[in-house]
Amino acid sequence: MKCKCCGAEFDGGAYCPVCGANNKAYKEEKKEEVHEEKVFVENVEVNQEEVEANKKAYNKIKRSKTVAGILGILLGGIGAQKFYLNRIGAGILSILFCWTGIPALVGLIEGLIILVEDNKPFEEKYDVINADEVQE
Repeated sequence: MKCKCCGAEFDGGAYCPVCGANNKAYKEEKKEEVHEEKVFVENVEVNQEEVEANKKAYNKIKRSKTVAGILGILLGGIGAQKFYLNRIGAGILSILFCWTGIPALVGLIEGLIILVEDNKPFEEKYDVINADEVQE
């Protein structure tokens, strides 16, 4: 007799002496042979620079330039635009010095600059993808 679980050969009985499986509990199943067709591609040239550029673009987050600018104008005193643009350290500094009023002034100026600058400098400076132009 052959064990349905591990495939070990044994004389008989309900339990396999090798793995201890209950062979009476298993139903007879027909096994169909599965033939997988494997395709191998050879001699594929990969441009490593293009792969790295795609990885960088994939890892960039999508952020709206308009939202960042408005956050800077309205909530720049607590560094909301910095947190939104993934500048956590600068955002924490803004919170620490919010009592001076300097982060509010910097946020106002930064928010206005973000709103009036072109998309390309915004994306390069903050290492993001402008969600205002992305169409999926």
